[in-house]
Amino acid sequence: MTARPGTGPRHLRCPADGTLLLVGELSGSLIWYRPAADGSLTPAGEVSTTTVAGENQPSEILTGTDGRFVYVANRGPNTVATFAWDGERASLVAEVPTGGNWPRHLTLVGDHLYVTNQLSHNVTTFRINPDTGIPAPLGEPTGAGSPTCLLPWHSTGAV
Repeated sequence: MTARPGTGPRHLRCPADGTLLLVGELSGSLIWYRPAADGSLTPAGEVSTTTVAGENQPSEILTGTDGRFVYVANRGPNTVATFAWDGERASLVAEVPTGGNWPRHLTLVGDHLYVTNQLSHNVTTFRINPDTGIPAPLGEPTGAGSPTCLLPWHSTGAV
């Protein structure tokens, strides 16, 4: 697969339906590709990741646990865009402020979405509405020195 010049591939996800979802840091877009018979990937659609005018550099992409929603962090407008994903196309459902500046990373744990806001030095917690997929903030952001990544911790119970 070769991305169109000016896309600036940043991150990708592969939902269970075989599609490849890519966020373009330079193009400010969510692009999806489908596998062809020869094994190559061909572009199948593209949408902007924000409705806010001005600079936008998407940083991270996640798919919801059930595959119905896609989340994109937008640096510049400082938002998380929620897209409904039906296996064929992405439709913008909502765009919510991250509660900080320069959202760099997203982590989904159960029905909670965590956003690292690198330049405002905080992490915002959201609860995902299971029906709409829209994140709603829970309380105030938590201070953290220049957070760039969050990884969920899973205890195995072993010592």
